[in-house]
Amino acid sequence: MAEFDAFGSAEQPATTDSAVSEGSGDPYAVFGGGAGGASGGVSMNDYEVDNSALRAWEQQHEVQLSDLANKSASKKMEMQEAGRNAVEKFYSDRRSMLDSRRTTHRSEQKDFISNRDAPAQGILVRARGEPD
Repeated sequence: MAEFDAFGSAEQPATTDSAVSEGSGDPYAVFGGGAGGASGGVSMNDYEVDNSALRAWEQQHEVQLSDLANKSASKKMEMQEAGRNAVEKFYSDRRSMLDSRRTTHRSEQKDFISNRDAPAQGILVRARGEPD
């Protein structure tokens, strides 16, 4: 039974490159890599690639992202301003409520004290013998 060689039967492609035909042993020298260095072969600058559609999409996407960021920032500022206004309103309402409560309590305290001390004043006056 003969041993099967998967690569043995393949033919070597004919090359016209001098580096390979001279026997340098570096089949990748044609592409500018390997032992041949960057001096030989084909560089990426030799190919013209049309990226205009990609660049247009990238620019459009960048504009969309910046618009979204601007809208988000303005919405954030609006929400912060609304929050500041709500806090200011809360404290203003609280101050006015406390002022009115303080005024009410002080007037009630004066009434209470005057009502509390009124009968005692009559007793003290009679005890001293002073007329009412």
